[in-house]
Amino acid sequence: MRIGQVILLGIAVLLFFLGGRHYDARQVLGIKQIREGTSNKVITDTGELDTSSILGITRHPWYLATILFIWARQLDVSAILVNVILTSYLIVGTYLEEKKLIGEFGERHLTYQKSVSMLIPYKWLPSKIINLHGPPNHSNSTDS
Repeated sequence: MRIGQVILLGIAVLLFFLGGRHYDARQVLGIKQIREGTSNKVITDTGELDTSSILGITRHPWYLATILFIWARQLDVSAILVNVILTSYLIVGTYLEEKKLIGEFGERHLTYQKSVSMLIPYKWLPSKIINLHGPPNHSNSTDS
């Protein structure tokens, strides 16, 4: 196994773990709906929009983990074709999930979308790079 594959698998496992800390697994698996006879759409423990931890980096850590997982295998022509189809399916599913979440959380989710990337954390990474360099120095040298 190549180092790139190991890295992708490691990131995927980490995303699954961190995402799992924020979701009610019984809700995701449908067990809660069967036992309680509800169609509650919220999958967090609290029923509120959760934007903490990994959900402040990517809005859909499990979808991203799944995409990384399927691309972390040996690739030949058929594997690439299958991966493109599965990745496309996951991206479409993510967009449909976003529409559902907007309906459920409204303006709170729209604000969340503006600050946190759907899958690839391109909104989070620049903020971390800027923070590494520290805040800008705006000192005035008007001392007399």
